[in-house]
Amino acid sequence: MTYLRALPRLVAGIAGLALIPVMMAPAHAATGASRTWVSGVGDDANPCSRTAPCKTFAGAIGKTAEGGVISVLDPGGFGAVTITKSITINADSSIASILAVGQGSAITINAPATAKVTLRGLDLISFNDPGTCATEAGIRILSAGTVRLDDLTLNGFGTGVDVPTTSSLALAMSDLDISGSCTAGISLAPADADTATSTPAGSVTATLSGSSITDNPVGLAVTARAELWASTSRIAHNTTGLALQQGIAHRGCGVELVANTTNGAFTDATCADTAPASTTPTTPATPAAPVTTKPAQTTYCIVPSLRGRTLADAKSALAAAHCRVGRIQRTTAKAKLRNKVVKQKVQPGVIARQGTRIALVLGRR
Repeated sequence: MTYLRALPRLVAGIAGLALIPVMMAPAHAATGASRTWVSGVGDDANPCSRTAPCKTFAGAIGKTAEGGVISVLDPGGFGAVTITKSITINADSSIASILAVGQGSAITINAPATAKVTLRGLDLISFNDPGTCATEAGIRILSAGTVRLDDLTLNGFGTGVDVPTTSSLALAMSDLDISGSCTAGISLAPADADTATSTPAGSVTATLSGSSITDNPVGLAVTARAELWASTSRIAHNTTGLALQQGIAHRGCGVELVANTTNGAFTDATCADTAPASTTPTTPATPAAPVTTKPAQTTYCIVPSLRGRTLADAKSALAAAHCRVGRIQRTTAKAKLRNKVVKQKVQPGVIARQGTRIALVLGRR
């Protein structure tokens, strides 16, 4: 009798256990692959896997999980894309371009204010009739938490990197080559608050290193609620090199603000060996009397930018800065970076002890 009374409870317990996998399945349901692939000969009808890649970034992004990576399998043009979530687009080891024609931007980032977005190794080119600027921007950042732009070429856009963000954005830019823009190479211009649409005011803190900004009406534009730290970069041959419009821009080590019609001036200099550039050419001053005091011995190294240099050039640059080459690794790289430095393990502008060894990654086939 005891067994018979317990039997219904036993059956109910077994039935409950049988339901557990079904109830838990939605919590583990995948929303896309953690890594997807695009190829110049792919097809967006594919699952974007390594063996069945997609054709465009727009086709791959919907099949990539939040926080996932879209990798470029082989050279190609992969089309404009709008990014609405945390994601990395990585073309480190191949040639990946976006050819933008007509209005709109090559890449638009309009993601949640906590999103993390990385773009690496892309060539963005605007193709319009000569003298026109129909394309809006190479990269337009409307909203995100953090954005990292590494090793990008942007040519011929209205603005190379346009940042009218409505979020509180942290932006890191390195190894950018921006030229031929119709308005500005980089515009850090957070949006004002809009009470009608309940849109908050944006803000951006940005870093720029190892970059070249040339042949633009304005090289760098920095407006209110934007703050920039620049190092090891060249801003040259623009109509206006740096335009501060209530923004803040700090000049770090290795910045060249030269050969612009009007250079502009940084807010201050954060490198002991750097002085802010004058906004207008000045008449050379009468040479001062020779200083007889013996300079203090250098006891530190300001790490130079080494990306794109041969190993011999990197060794010379490090020796001049009172550092040394450390461990050397190799990785697959584009043709232009083969037998050259792809990455340095200590960022440019860092002040290290004299004789510090800097580890390098060299490109190979």
